[in-house]
Amino acid sequence: MTGPKLNERPGTRATLRGYHMSASKARVVLNLIRNEDVTTAQEILAGTTREAAAVISKVLASAIATPSPTTRCSPKSSTSRPPTRTRASR
Repeated sequence: MTGPKLNERPGTRATLRGYHMSASKARVVLNLIRNEDVTTAQEILAGTTREAAAVISKVLASAIATPSPTTRCSPKSSTSRPPTRTRASR
């Protein structure tokens, strides 16, 4: 029997696959934008000099452009939901 995942928050989720970066490096940038609205998150990412910021910015832009049918996402009212994990395909 499969139950709900308790370690995930409800909301929009985006994943990045096939990019080689350590989770700890991405987590530093993700913690900067967690629980921020989309426009603030984009401004923070634009001002961050870490390599992960550029990659996460692209994922965030993709998540905004293609929202899932179950969530209503608009740049003004939505909070950013950065990717929860990064996976590299092998």
